[in-house]
Amino acid sequence: MERIPLSDRLGRIKSGYPAFPEFVPCAIRAMAEVPLSDYLHAFPDKLERLREILALTPEEAAHTPYREAAERIDRLWRVQRNRALLGEALDAMAAPIRKCYKERSQAYANAHTAT
Repeated sequence: MERIPLSDRLGRIKSGYPAFPEFVPCAIRAMAEVPLSDYLHAFPDKLERLREILALTPEEAAHTPYREAAERIDRLWRVQRNRALLGEALDAMAAPIRKCYKERSQAYANAHTAT
């Protein structure tokens, strides 16, 4: 394990990034196990559309992790010709990430222009 100086860690945090590079893969692995109903709770219309596209019941959506939904979309992408429908599924899956990016983009911009 590499020691990262405190000043470097504080600089990363001030810039809107995690203090430790190991955080990112851990966060991605943790997010992959979040049930769709929790992940998309702020986007009920997107959750409903994703359920329709992936043929999930409300109960299944409550227990299906993000990872499994992404795997289903990938399998369907390989065999289905209706890619526009799967594009809708990808759009639904990306909604929380887009929201987070929009909310954080100003903080990132400010951090990168600060001297």
